Amino acid sequence: MRKISFPLFFAIFIAQIGYNTPIIATEKIILVEEGEWPPYTYESSGAPTKGVSFELVTEIFHRLNKPFTINLLPMKRCIFELTTGDCDAITMLSRNNEREEFLVFTHPIVESKGFVYYDSYRHPKFEWNSFADLQPYTIGTVSGYNYGSDFEDICRRYKLKTERVSRIDQNFRKLLAGRIDILLVNQTEVNEFMRTHPQYRSRIRSAGTPYHVYSYHMAFSKKSRHLDLIPKINRVITDMKNDGTADRILSKYIHSLLSHRNCRINEKCY
Repeated sequence: MRKISFPLFFAIFIAQIGYNTPIIATEKIILVEEGEWPPYTYESSGAPTKGVSFELVTEIFHRLNKPFTINLLPMKRCIFELTTGDCDAITMLSRNNEREEFLVFTHPIVESKGFVYYDSYRHPKFEWNSFADLQPYTIGTVSGYNYGSDFEDICRRYKLKTERVSRIDQNFRKLLAGRIDILLVNQTEVNEFMRTHPQYRSRIRSAGTPYHVYSYHMAFSKKSRHLDLIPKINRVITDMKNDGTADRILSKYIHSLLSHRNCRINEKCY
């Protein structure tokens, strides 16, 4: 049998270790984000270049000195890739019982209230106090969105009529065209729509108390190899809130909401 010299054997041994051992320290964290979800993200596909989510996540991983990439996808595709483990995490997502079955959530990063919105030209005196009051109306919702852990049960109990679309901007157009009566949406998204469509400020109004308080987190797939980052990310989120970085980023996109304390990073909205 031909003998292998010690230097050659050692080189082969080291190469084999490197081949079989994943190098997680320098591996990119693969993130997904819902495309065309202003002000969180503006592009519809590819990689984002601006928006609340992009800037917050960039700051978080910069402080951790971790490489990452963000892919913009429809929300249903984001959820699918998280369940399969094809990506590591989603940049911004609210939590509910169903999602907690396959995701691990960080501390909250952004919080915002969700309201029932209506067209005052068609419903000048619209009011509601309970979901039972919404029975006569066609409600606009978005596929994959979280409207509260018991929303589906509420819809069945009160026989609410809902119409789903793939993007929130479609619901604003349907509302203004009279194709739906009301829509459920958080204030952050409404604020962005009003910024780009100021002509509708007198028409689109909110009614009553919030139907849900949204708390947005970064959420990791339970199949990700980077779950050990979550405690470190939580510490960075706390630091960013304490040193004002988080509010500074959010205020670039949501000026009026911040000034009226309707959407804060540092506290819950009730």
